[in-house]
Amino acid sequence: MKTLALIATLAAVTTLAGCGGDDGSVGDPLTVTDPQASGLAAGPPISIDEALASASAEPLLVSGNLLAQEGEVRLCSALAESFPPQCGGASLLVEGLKLEEVDGLVTERDVSWTDRPMELLGVVRDGTLTVSENAAQ
Repeated sequence: MKTLALIATLAAVTTLAGCGGDDGSVGDPLTVTDPQASGLAAGPPISIDEALASASAEPLLVSGNLLAQEGEVRLCSALAESFPPQCGGASLLVEGLKLEEVDGLVTERDVSWTDRPMELLGVVRDGTLTVSENAAQ
């Protein structure tokens, strides 16, 4: 009887362990239809705060939630819980991203955003993340 209880416990633990981790991630990052054209890449991304503090002239892979409003596109470290949401915390202005190629974009009135973080590859300079075909991996 103890053997059956042990097997059931091990099965439950194994099942739960496969359900997620404690890294704070909500799932796979969002993707775009054409990663080469949009500057999306794979690899360990950095935070927006780290990107803002970086002095690198090389492309950086930056993670955050996308928010587009009134012709301005920003990558936000967090989204405020208002509806539609607003950028919360640090953010980067994004140039060169084709919004029509972003999967999972939610739109309400004149605001579009991603519910999950996404990773963008580009050069950060003066608070702007410039995404280009040359920067994509």
